[in-house]
Amino acid sequence: MAKGVPLMGRDPDGKAKMINVDENGNVKVQQSGTNVEIVKIFDAVAITTTSTMSSNLISLNRYKTGTFVLYHTLDAELVLFPQFGATLNSFILVNGEWKSAQVASITIPPMSSEGRMMLNTHPTYKDVFSSGLHSVRFAVRAKTAPTSGSLTLEYWGSIR
Repeated sequence: MAKGVPLMGRDPDGKAKMINVDENGNVKVQQSGTNVEIVKIFDAVAITTTSTMSSNLISLNRYKTGTFVLYHTLDAELVLFPQFGATLNSFILVNGEWKSAQVASITIPPMSSEGRMMLNTHPTYKDVFSSGLHSVRFAVRAKTAPTSGSLTLEYWGSIR
């Protein structure tokens, strides 16, 4: 009989329990975790004017949760706002008052080196972005014309 070290684990109640092995002595394991998919909303877009640029409408029905991640190297301040569903003007409740998403925009500071911003932490939109959106489009414009850099906006979604 082969000698070895007995393997123990704990059940959900915290009681010690032998770990299951198959007929060959291999430990039986169950994989857990979340499958994450990255959706590009803006992909390394070079912005050179102060005109508003809009993304395509992105369906998020495939995801149970997710995080909007923005990173850029543009040398100008940006204004970003979401549009929900197929509507061009979306309204959200801000401090008990309905406001257009264009008015309740997110100001993005200029960046000299690439930095990431988790938009789900923005105080105006954290509840909206974390509520399980079905679809979204983003619009962005620079306050002054950038002379260098690019913008990427992604959605890191947990697949249902």
